[in-house]
Amino acid sequence: MTQTEYSLLEFDKKPGLFVYERVPSIMVPQWLHAYELQGNCRDGCDPEVLKKSVRENFLGTVLLPWELQFPQGQEFLRVRGRLYFMSQTITMEAFASEHNIAMSENQRQFPLRPAGAEELSEFYSQSVDADAKSGCVGHLRMDFGASGMEFWHTWHAHNDDKLNTQTFKTELVDLVTELREHGPLKNRDGMRLFCMEQEGTPLSQGEPYVQGFVTESDQFRYCLRCNPTRGDYNAYLYIYDKYHQQLCQSQQAMSMTMGGM
Repeated sequence: MTQTEYSLLEFDKKPGLFVYERVPSIMVPQWLHAYELQGNCRDGCDPEVLKKSVRENFLGTVLLPWELQFPQGQEFLRVRGRLYFMSQTITMEAFASEHNIAMSENQRQFPLRPAGAEELSEFYSQSVDADAKSGCVGHLRMDFGASGMEFWHTWHAHNDDKLNTQTFKTELVDLVTELREHGPLKNRDGMRLFCMEQEGTPLSQGEPYVQGFVTESDQFRYCLRCNPTRGDYNAYLYIYDKYHQQLCQSQQAMSMTMGGM
């Protein structure tokens, strides 16, 4: 992302960057803060306010090396007389160097990677037998509602809910919180852009944006199926207990050894 050319701007006489596209939170370096620019309600083209997220009259993304302070009870800042666009363009790396800003990489607890071909079955519900062998804890079904900005979710337990421990519940909350704040679960547009940027593994022929991503902790593996299509459920998250899976595999190996004696 650092090699992309951004337009220079000034907000309150301080330097910043601008791009016409939405930028998913996961793509924003830690040393920058992203805000979306909204046009006025008359023609939508005249910049009016900065917000964390814009639904209508979206004009682009403003990236600032400092965090804006919104007045209490207000979710926007008016930009008239405060925001000025420059004619120059620059990369993030050059911008940071010019203003003596130390660039740092985003450190995520749950970094997502594209799924491997051998993992594709783990993005869908399987038989009771397969669930037991794979240690499937359950799956979370999610969608962004009609507006694309909501977040609805339903939990479906597997293995008679026996693997749904407090340790798992705590980690699941941490994972979903991170993906809501800095990943593809922020909103539907953010998910679509994330899938385009990350080039995840397609899970369905003819539907390039139905993609699979995986992240793991010491004990659990999370398989996220993304589908940024309005009218469909937008995401399924299948979770597997790796300790339970290893135990089942060990018991199976021991049973086969005993059977061969």
